[in-house]
Amino acid sequence: MGWSTLARFAAWAALILAFFGAIYWAASEVHKNIFNKGVTAERLIWEEREVLKANANARETSRLTELAAKQRARFMKETKNAENKRVKLVGDIIDLRIAGLQFTADCGSGSADGTGEDPDTGVNGGGLTTVRLPEKIEGDLLGMTKNAQVCVIHYDLLREKMKSMPNVVIVPDS
Repeated sequence: MGWSTLARFAAWAALILAFFGAIYWAASEVHKNIFNKGVTAERLIWEEREVLKANANARETSRLTELAAKQRARFMKETKNAENKRVKLVGDIIDLRIAGLQFTADCGSGSADGTGEDPDTGVNGGGLTTVRLPEKIEGDLLGMTKNAQVCVIHYDLLREKMKSMPNVVIVPDS
């Protein structure tokens, strides 16, 4: 066995190693390509789902924005109506203060002797007459009336606002 035989064995060994190296490299490249194609396919599916979710979210956001705008417009209209009612109420209270609260009273028959005149004032006491309430009582009654009516206005406003809320049942006024 000489150098030539050893060189032949070395050449054959190098050729075999190169062959198996090429097979290993080819197999790994095939594996990478198959793996990358699978990753790419899964990523495309995932991206498609994400796009569908994003589109659905955009549609829902748009729908909710439109709904909120409609509810806001309706609530602003209701608020303006309530403010108009409150302004009208204040005007009505002012008119009542100017006119005064009055009641009709029976003045009786006048004097005890039956003549029909009160001897102290000389006023005929028979029949009905209109009497204005004292200023303090009038002011208290008008103040309570105003407060009660403002409560009704706020109640109506809140009732209308509640109608737009989901899962809220409004019991009708009886």
